[in-house]
This record gives sequence, C-alpha cells and structure tokens, in this order.
Amino acid sequence: TRPGIRTAEDLIAFSQLINGKYEGNKTLADFGEQVNGTTIYRLLEDIVFTEEECSRLQPIGGLATKAFSDTFDGEGHTISKLILPDESALNKYTGLFGYLDSAAVVKNIHIDQATSVTNPYCNQTGIIAAKNYGTIDHCSVTNSKIYSVEYGSIGLISANSSGYITNCYSQNNTIQ
Repeated sequence: TRPGIRTAEDLIAFSQLINGKYEGNKTLADFGEQVNGTTIYRLLEDIVFTEEECSRLQPIGGLATKAFSDTFDGEGHTISKLILPDESALNKYTGLFGYLDSAAVVKNIHIDQATSVTNPYCNQTGIIAAKNYGTIDHCSVTNSKIYSVEYGSIGLISANSSGYITNCYSQNNTIQ
C-alpha cells in the first residue's frame, strides 16, 4: 500500500513524530516518501475527529525549532470537527500546522467545522497554519470558528508571515 495518513490516529502519530514526541511504533516513512529530493506526506482519506482524538493531536511543527519543512498534500481530502491542538505555554503557534518554514508546502487540504481554543499564551493562530513562511495552496476552511488571542495575530487559513497563500478560500466562518 501507498504510504500516507488514513485515520485520525495516523495524523496524531504524524504530528507527534514531526515534533519529536512520539512513543509508538510508526515512523515518518509510514506516512510519506521521497520524490525528486522532497519528502511528501499525503492525506489518503477524509478524517472526522472526535474530541478525545483532538486532545492528543499536536500542532504539526508547533515550535520554530520543530518547524515543518516538507510537503503535505491533502489530495483534496477533508479534515472535519478538528479542535485545534493546544500545547498552552509550550506552544506559541496553534493550528493544524504550527510553524511552516520557507521550504514547506501545504496543499489540497480542506478543513470543515474546526474550532480553535482560547489560549492566553498563543502568539498566532490559524486553522491550517499559525506561522507561515512557506506555501499554502489550494486549501479551504469552512464552517469553522476561531477565537481571538490576547495578543498576536489570527487568520482563518493562516496567520501569515512572509509565506504565500494561493488559490485558497474561507467560507461561512466566524472570528470571535
């Protein structure tokens, strides 16, 4: 079978592996492959999260020292009912992806019915990515709710830094 992310448990393991906090038996090779010198991780199925699963998910690249620097291709799939991961004081970047460095590409992923948590320690919050120095392409956020932070910035797709956001849209969302 093709390497990739098929379930909420896979995405949880992937997030923990990227952040160096995983204690299971999976490896990053279970979720991605090298193509022309680039590591590409793929979402192979739609995923609907439970609240308990969300509590174990970490922002992928939640700290600048663990920034995500590869390619994540959602292949047009949807992640639903995501409650954005919150690492409180340990995490200044809250989103499905915390920190995308300049080499990172996140593409072809749709987020539906996501909710952010209120985090007084958070610097930036974005449903797909909090801090983006990379590229976010062909992504969407729909029917979601994001709570403002005490300081810092928020965005439905990304609290963008100097990265690129192209061919993306946001629909039927609220910021409170």
